[in-house]
Amino acid sequence: VEKTRLPYIEHDDAVMTIDWNAGISVEENDKRVGELLNAVREKLTTSTTMVGVQDFLLAHTKEITASEAVVYLKANSEEALEEVKKTIQAYATDHYPKGVIDFAVSGNIFEMIFSESEADLEILLQNRGGGAPDVKNVRRFMDTLAKTFPEIHIPPIVVEENIHYVADIEKMSVYGVPYSTLFNRLRELVNQHDLYQINQGSFSVPVTLGEGRKESRDLLLSKVRNNKGVEIPLDYLIKESKGEDFKKLYSGNGGDYYPIGIITEDEQVEDIVAFVNEYVKSDDKYFVSYAGDYYSSRELITELIIILLVAVALLYFILAAQFESIVQPLIILSEIVIDIFWVLLGLYILGESLNIMSLIGIVVMSGIIINDSILKVDTINRLRRDGIPLLKAIMTGGHSRLKPIIMTSLTTILAIVPFLNRVDMGSALQFPLSLTIIIGMSIGTIVSLFFIPLVYYIIYRKR
Repeated sequence: VEKTRLPYIEHDDAVMTIDWNAGISVEENDKRVGELLNAVREKLTTSTTMVGVQDFLLAHTKEITASEAVVYLKANSEEALEEVKKTIQAYATDHYPKGVIDFAVSGNIFEMIFSESEADLEILLQNRGGGAPDVKNVRRFMDTLAKTFPEIHIPPIVVEENIHYVADIEKMSVYGVPYSTLFNRLRELVNQHDLYQINQGSFSVPVTLGEGRKESRDLLLSKVRNNKGVEIPLDYLIKESKGEDFKKLYSGNGGDYYPIGIITEDEQVEDIVAFVNEYVKSDDKYFVSYAGDYYSSRELITELIIILLVAVALLYFILAAQFESIVQPLIILSEIVIDIFWVLLGLYILGESLNIMSLIGIVVMSGIIINDSILKVDTINRLRRDGIPLLKAIMTGGHSRLKPIIMTSLTTILAIVPFLNRVDMGSALQFPLSLTIIIGMSIGTIVSLFFIPLVYYIIYRKR
């Protein structure tokens, strides 16, 4: 059975975040977004685009740079939205292979409270020493991963181009330019030469000296004064080179890392983890750890299973005190094992996941369904105390409790049936809980009527 934190909710709208992974202007950014939307225009009901840096006072979207965009998409149906996503991904892969496109559920109150922003699997890649690996090693790792699992979309690395300036020490000595003078001059040109700070209370305002130059080509055209007051062009003293580095830095308790988010099915996650573990063993450059919804959902389910076990234990102690017996509570609670088996089988057949709502349904169902067995066992005990033989007591008790058990079960089941209609977000959340209770109650009624008396007879027939 697939395991998730929350049940599946249908959506016909989404928020698309685009990072073109290139140093482009806002105009070029807007042009590329327009091309993507033109490819799916007939399948969309409406769309809204925000391109480049947004200067909202109370921003409701994450901060983006000039090479990023946020697009709201609304389609005619959920199926149309899935087609829109596939078309956009295919178009971007063909025309802008370096671009990274992510889709997320559009904001609503439920998503704000129970946000699921994690990918199914996040591979946290590090150097063996604990720091983040360089771009070249990450790219080689991701290329290998993409070739091994071609059916899975591996997002490109998000990088930015960096400019490196290397001082020529020999020429600096020839022209009489100290390193500190050259360094301070460069800081002035990029508005980073802090003279001092003005402190008032808890606020601190830096006073920065600069010339307002923002284009890299202008830096080397500037000049610096040497010890004799002669202006020397910077391009005599500095060599320029270009490289690339990660656009964002990620860090945790274990140090810096680079995350690789993968959206896939649970079965595929296990294959990917096995491959990555073997790859890391064969290459001593990497250290890897894992996160994502695959692990967090299992952690949550484990916690709920512990809650279920505690609830069953409390039920046992209460029943043991009421029946003054150690065996009879076990007879009653054996029904829960059978009911849970059939509930899990029903979820698997119907393609539903095991999530927080279905597990809550199992806990609720376990508390409701044993009422019938308690009535059955209590009636049989009462008849036996009146001197009626075991088999006749079981038959008489079953006949007398047949209608009450069926009536109480039917009223519960029929009252929950309307919640099986997924018409909105609320009913979609209630669907797995309702389905779990209905399956458990239906099977539990049969178990209470036939299985519990049978177990009772097997245990007490020789006493």
